[in-house]
Amino acid sequence: GHGCVIYPYCFIGLEAKVGNLVFCLAGSTLNHHNTIEDMVFIGSGVTLAGKVYVEEKCYLGQACTVKQWIRLGKGSIIGMGSVVTKDVEPGVVMAGNPAKILRNNII
Repeated sequence: GHGCVIYPYCFIGLEAKVGNLVFCLAGSTLNHHNTIEDMVFIGSGVTLAGKVYVEEKCYLGQACTVKQWIRLGKGSIIGMGSVVTKDVEPGVVMAGNPAKILRNNII
């Protein structure tokens, strides 16, 4: 995408799609067939397994992990070090291992 900032040591896998104005900090892994929509922040050390779909304006905190086939809804926030094992609704704040909802409807 246009206007992206991709820091060193980021891995972007086969057929991954990255939208506009995506900010990806060092050491993050965006695996095969991921889709990252516009204006997403990806903290350092984040790991997205295969076929993860991240809707626009999401925030993924440092060192969080998202398992394969997960969808992160628009404007959702994933806390640092969290492990996401199920789909995340739009505008939700999640944290923990496994990640649990801390707050709803922030957008």
